[in-house]
Amino acid sequence: LMKLDMALNEVNIVKLNKTTLDGGGGGGIDVNKLQEIRQGLAARRAAQLPKLVSCLAKEITDSSSEQETESCEEASIDFQYGDCDSFLEELNELYSYSEAPDLCDNYNAFSEKVASCCSTSSWKLFDRRQMEHFIFLLLQEFEIVSPERRLAALKCLAYLLQGAFMECKSAEELAEAIICNVIVAVECGVWPALCMLFYMEADSLVITDADNRTSKDGQSLRLVLICMYTIVETVRRLDGEVDKLILRQRFVQELSEQRADSSLVSVLLDMILKYCSGSAPYYPIRKLLLLLWKVLLLTLGGWKELREMKMQRRLAYGLHCGWEDTVSTACTMQPRGPDSPHPICPWNSAPSSKGKSDAVNLVHEVISVQADDDSCNHPSSEGVDTPEALRLNLDVSRQKEIIVKATAALLLLMLKHFKLNHVYQFELLAQQLVFANCIPLIVKFFDQNVLAYVQSSNELPELNYIQCALACSGAGPPLPARFHQTLLETATAKCRQTQSQPPPAGHFLWRNLFTLINLLRLLNKLAKWKNGRTMMLVVYKSAPILKRALRVRHMLLQLYALKLLKAQTRYLGKQWRKSNMELMSAIYRNVRHRLNDDWAYGNEVQSKSWDFQTEESNLMIEIDNFNCRRYGNLFGALRKTSSMAGIGDVVFEDLQPYDNDVMSVLRKPFVFSQRFKRNYRQWLEHEVFQLNIDWDQLLQ
Repeated sequence: LMKLDMALNEVNIVKLNKTTLDGGGGGGIDVNKLQEIRQGLAARRAAQLPKLVSCLAKEITDSSSEQETESCEEASIDFQYGDCDSFLEELNELYSYSEAPDLCDNYNAFSEKVASCCSTSSWKLFDRRQMEHFIFLLLQEFEIVSPERRLAALKCLAYLLQGAFMECKSAEELAEAIICNVIVAVECGVWPALCMLFYMEADSLVITDADNRTSKDGQSLRLVLICMYTIVETVRRLDGEVDKLILRQRFVQELSEQRADSSLVSVLLDMILKYCSGSAPYYPIRKLLLLLWKVLLLTLGGWKELREMKMQRRLAYGLHCGWEDTVSTACTMQPRGPDSPHPICPWNSAPSSKGKSDAVNLVHEVISVQADDDSCNHPSSEGVDTPEALRLNLDVSRQKEIIVKATAALLLLMLKHFKLNHVYQFELLAQQLVFANCIPLIVKFFDQNVLAYVQSSNELPELNYIQCALACSGAGPPLPARFHQTLLETATAKCRQTQSQPPPAGHFLWRNLFTLINLLRLLNKLAKWKNGRTMMLVVYKSAPILKRALRVRHMLLQLYALKLLKAQTRYLGKQWRKSNMELMSAIYRNVRHRLNDDWAYGNEVQSKSWDFQTEESNLMIEIDNFNCRRYGNLFGALRKTSSMAGIGDVVFEDLQPYDNDVMSVLRKPFVFSQRFKRNYRQWLEHEVFQLNIDWDQLLQ
């Protein structure tokens, strides 16, 4: 079209010249009109406009690339949200890739122990009495002073709880062996012995000199955490038979018992606090977080148990039980597709200099290449040559993902159960999270390529615990000399081959998508019905970040992202609502509304109020009063006396009921002050002996 326009201008110039030379059109030459046409033609040629063929080719290329991107985004993700992943996958995430050689060390320790005290070396050939006898021998080794013998006994127990993998040929057989061995170990009383070792090893690590500490110093603590986590995760999934349910109930009671002055959950929280403060950086933080999360899942219950307890509470208070569950409702909804593309119109480019156009094109190419590099699914593996370096980089990225997953699930589980128990317990934890900058941290976490994060493949499947254990079983015993090195080279070669290919449609990593959903649910819990916290989302510009998160084609994630956008819509202004009408339609179509809910057309004057500190301070005062009233007698730091009270504060000691029974009051010991003891005789003389009292009239 542009070439046609230029050709028509040239034809007009020729016609005009011919007309003027022939003396037509008025009998003279129109010099001004001829000059204007020539200047316009020269400007079009100087603008270096592209040819029509190149424009069409570029549009075809862009449309094909957009179709490829949309095909990746339009593939719905077949993800089932739950408490956690499958049993074997949760066990895989407990181990790092650097712990693969430890599996063989555990087997060697078991072989030496069995050879010294048993007639057979195969665990499958043991009957129930022999299994219990062998475990009792290991429990006796736990009480020995020598740390080497305790470590050897821990390795033997870890090998048994890992399913005695050298005698298993498939993943299903290994899972059954783990369950059977865990049941035998729990019935033999392994859990109290492991708790004792856990407390002792945690204290010994603090005493050890930090400058001379090595990785072997924490090996006993890691083995204890592996054994404890395997037992908790296995017992948590026991169901069906009556004996298993009774064993599970007894184990939950053991978990609830306290150790002297604190429970296992309190000890784990203290260790995590020491790690975060920097006083104990050598603690295995991933194993601590995973164990704490699974202990709370077992003792408090997951989403199913939480829903049942909520229904019982509503029935007890006479409320309607047919409320709408967000997770079950979102499973029946279709995910939101990508935005419809804008029509491409062949407008002419504005005239500009060639140097400016070249500079802009060069910057665009550089930014495009950098964006492609940033969106790679394996950023940690770029420029890595050796298999060891690749394993280390992927292991570090994988550990970060697992830590974020455990932290998000742990916080969300605590918030849900606190809210069910008492609303002020929920508000206390939520306010502490807000004061710790939880909202901007989560928003910053989502400020990345979320689709690439969901499709991430920071995995070496051959080095996972289950696959590595089965590989050891297939290769030995005895294992070849370079078994682990060969396994590492094979795993890294397959990883590089996978990296060179684009991820298939619908590919996702379960733990990363689980993490994103939990973080969005956590944000909803913190910001719901709190104008000040919702305003924090607006200040940190979370709307475009949440809008990019909608590219992940899973309805549960999109639903919680739309809820957050709905909460802050009234603060974003009319212009934002006009330019995001498709988003407004998605919110109106998928998110639950109320009759008096003016989220889309709220009063601008009311929504722009910045007096949110009063709201948080009033909430803090109510939480402090609740803690004083509920826990003041248990914890002296929470007690508020008359001397500590300020203006307007309520002293709950003054509101306690008095004992009006004379005999009850007389039986209580009365503590006299030192001042009264010093002035007792003077008081007795003035107030008793010298005072004339008519006792007859007083008694009448």
